[in-house]
Amino acid sequence: MLTAMAFGRAVRAGRSLLGLLILLAVMAVMDRPRAGEPVRFLSTQFAPVTEAERMRAILADFVGDVVFQPYDSLALVERLTAEGEIPVGLLAGLHSDLAALAGAGLLRPVDAIAGQLSDRAIPTGVLDLARLGTDTMRYIPWIQTTYLMVAHRRALDYLPAGARLDRLTYLDLIDWATAMHAAQGEPRLGFPAGPRGLMHRFIHGYLYPSYTGGGITTLRSPATLLMWRDMRALWQHTNVRSLTYNSMAEPLLAGDVWVAWDHVARLMPAISAAPDDFVVFPAPLGPRGRGVIVVTLGLAMPTDASQAAAAEALIEYLTRPSTGARIATQLGFFPFDATAAGHIEDDAVAGMLEAIAAQNSAPETLIGVLPPDLGGGSETFGLSYLLAFTRIVLRGIEIDETMTTVAAQMADLLQESGTPCWPPDPVGLGPCQVP
Repeated sequence: MLTAMAFGRAVRAGRSLLGLLILLAVMAVMDRPRAGEPVRFLSTQFAPVTEAERMRAILADFVGDVVFQPYDSLALVERLTAEGEIPVGLLAGLHSDLAALAGAGLLRPVDAIAGQLSDRAIPTGVLDLARLGTDTMRYIPWIQTTYLMVAHRRALDYLPAGARLDRLTYLDLIDWATAMHAAQGEPRLGFPAGPRGLMHRFIHGYLYPSYTGGGITTLRSPATLLMWRDMRALWQHTNVRSLTYNSMAEPLLAGDVWVAWDHVARLMPAISAAPDDFVVFPAPLGPRGRGVIVVTLGLAMPTDASQAAAAEALIEYLTRPSTGARIATQLGFFPFDATAAGHIEDDAVAGMLEAIAAQNSAPETLIGVLPPDLGGGSETFGLSYLLAFTRIVLRGIEIDETMTTVAAQMADLLQESGTPCWPPDPVGLGPCQVP
């Protein structure tokens, strides 16, 4: 039997142990977010009121609470680095946005959650971009937009024998445009080469990589001679009003153009208005593959992310095919997983998703991204390609002479901004060099 003294010591020891357990429990609670605390989700996209409301409606079906707040790129950095701010759980931004955040040491690796999403059918090339030149995943590729070809079904009667839309080459496109021109008496191919069109994106991200394998480091490679000669031949059978087209939906619907290239958002009005009249398909192949620009919106976690487990669960929810289908229908960004098409009732949107998946997942596709800010010189960068196009294709000026001028202009821009190369050119550390 315990003596009175022994009994007292046992009681006091028990109280001390109980107190220690209570203290540890309190500390554990203080060290983690409060139960029910929402995940703070910041994004550089979907800032317009209607888009933000649609995103919040999609997030409402997540099992936890989410506070969605759109910011512009600069404000996002300020928000993450400001003292006294409530920690953020999840970020969404374009590739360039997230590359800047990672460069500032504001992102944590996400290899663990990436390993759990292997069934999301994200192309290998896109996953490689998400490593940002490192050996770890810096963000999860979430949704995308890009540029595609579209053809009126009447144009299919003139497709060259043996040519396939999913493996169309630039030579096939020349033959196709030539046949339509001859049969119709006027050119039926069109490009958005107007003052606010995206012709510079076509030249830099599609034409150049397809022929040379790059867009900057190959600016004056021998392959450009063939490329510009083929572009001259193609332009002979291109509707001259292309120089006034800022987007291709209207000329496609009007019948002035039967085959065109443009950004998917600018093509969608035509596809949605007459889904039975049009077919969308990948950009053409060149001698080096199929150059494309993929505008990726990725999901990343800040280095001091709160609610990490809930943020990872939110990533899993946002990358589901069913969620991607809602985003494609309501917000115009498309998931990487083509199976999401099975969740989309709008045939035009589903067809667009399937064409994007076919283009971006093909092994011969050379994935590029939009140029970075270049110290405010990104517009000048695009104008350099338009200068080359204008001089070589529209005015017939000698190719080598023109590219010497353009290369010098671009080299000055890149040196002044100190910007490293970006895909499809090899990513480097110092200023991107124009040989």
